[in-house]
Amino acid sequence: MGFSFVRISLTYQPLKAIKGQIVADFIVDHSLAKATQGYVENQPWTLYFDGFSHKNEIGVGVFILSPLNIPKKFKYKIKDFCSNNEAEYEALIVGLKILLGLRAKNLVIKGDSELVVKQLTKEYK
Repeated sequence: MGFSFVRISLTYQPLKAIKGQIVADFIVDHSLAKATQGYVENQPWTLYFDGFSHKNEIGVGVFILSPLNIPKKFKYKIKDFCSNNEAEYEALIVGLKILLGLRAKNLVIKGDSELVVKQLTKEYK
């Protein structure tokens, strides 16, 4: 009986690379975006805005809550003098520009200025 030898080409791949690829494949296959795609499209972004005008400082504050309940805060100072109502409008505009950049389409807007909110809802002209 004779033995025949077959030459086999082997390559070495470290175990970490294999594990890392398996984890990466798993994340892609079970990504949060796929699992929550319908959820994200149905849930609104929430924008809270507030403008403030004091003797020493004029500015805007914006708080955005994503459809996945991820909060983001923004605060900006305004260099030019403006009234408290104008600061409220500036805060709303800043918040809307941020949401436009995030491609948000479904929005809930909340603010403490009755004038601005009632004009948004067309209760005031």
